[in-house]
Amino acid sequence: MVRRRVEFHKIKLQNDIDHDYTYADMHFHTKYSFDSSALISNIVKKCRKYGFGLAATDHDVIKGAIELSKHKDIFSIPGIELRCDRGFHTLLFFYHISELVEYYDRYIKPTIKKRDYLTAHQILDATEDYNCVSVMPHPFAPGATSICNKYHRNHVCDALLDRYHGVEVIQGCNIHKRNLQAIGLASDLRKGITGGSDGHTTRELGNTLTFVKEDADIDSFLDAIRKRQNRVIGKNGNSVRDIMCHLGKLPAWVKNTKYYAKKGVQRIDDVRERRIIRHKKKQFIS
Repeated sequence: MVRRRVEFHKIKLQNDIDHDYTYADMHFHTKYSFDSSALISNIVKKCRKYGFGLAATDHDVIKGAIELSKHKDIFSIPGIELRCDRGFHTLLFFYHISELVEYYDRYIKPTIKKRDYLTAHQILDATEDYNCVSVMPHPFAPGATSICNKYHRNHVCDALLDRYHGVEVIQGCNIHKRNLQAIGLASDLRKGITGGSDGHTTRELGNTLTFVKEDADIDSFLDAIRKRQNRVIGKNGNSVRDIMCHLGKLPAWVKNTKYYAKKGVQRIDDVRERRIIRHKKKQFIS
């Protein structure tokens, strides 16, 4: 049962890390994400101090994952968080950094430059040539970045949900109700589970952890997720914590003002295009 493998508990890294297990924060953003200020050097320092690892899952880029892979004493899983054409996100975890690089260069990099985002099905189709674990992050969080949000009710079907290997059952900023909904989804679909802070500052790193009972390497860790043999521990977010998470992004927001202005214009264009398409469909039907 999924619920038995998920523990809602505030992690004290100095006390709760058991070295008979392997731990990883499976959703974290480095400075290479447009909304993160977490330096690689600070990430490495914290992981070394407390003895846990992470998956660098930057938004549509892989520089952070590549840099972390060079620190051989840190348990680091190559990952990325991708936006699809509908706006919701997908987490991908690769067994080797070379596979992530090849996947990114072949399928993602060309689309990012053109703003021609892949569909979720295309993102998953492209992973079939690689050793990769796909996960639905924060599926019930508010906003268009979540696959089970009301915005996508008419576009997400059971066949798509069934294609993923796992569900993120604790996201560090999510309230208890939304994390419980994610647990229910994983249970109903009989999927693997992960947990991550979704942190954008080093302070948040490690507030939610995925772990297995062995001295695992990347292969055995990801295999355990697929086989539903891992566990997740972390504390629910709340309104105050959610505000603090967003305040932690302020330095990156200020630094990337031009980027956000450009994104705002792009978002307006996207909305206009969708309205035009809907209007044409209505005219065609009538």
